[in-house]
Amino acid sequence: MIRRRFRRAALVTLAPLAAAVAGCAAGPTEGPTTASYGRQCIFARNIDSFRAVDSDTVNLRVGVNDIYQVKLFSPCTQVRYAERVALQTRGGSSTVCSALDADLIVPSPTGPERCALTSFRKLTPTELAALPPRERP
Repeated sequence: MIRRRFRRAALVTLAPLAAAVAGCAAGPTEGPTTASYGRQCIFARNIDSFRAVDSDTVNLRVGVNDIYQVKLFSPCTQVRYAERVALQTRGGSSTVCSALDADLIVPSPTGPERCALTSFRKLTPTELAALPPRERP
């Protein structure tokens, strides 16, 4: 009897998690605008390079053609001078689907600087075409 209750409680608890994982796997929908582009998920280990636009914005190259832009909660002072950064995921997952899923880790002379994200989005083809070369990772 107790096992049945536990299983039922576990299923109820895990149902939202399964829905979130299914939503994370969804690809882009039709249309060039960011609103219609859908939720995009990446594996943090697939980030190839980065470019700091300023101390609040970082562009990340994922694969060959995809560039994601992250906005930081507060200025990350060392990101403009860093040779490498890391995207550390939260909650034991290896995927990043939103700004709440990861932190940007930037090496600094006093130790790693952890920078919280407020925005995580894939740039549209139109935004990619308009991106200046100095902001391309």
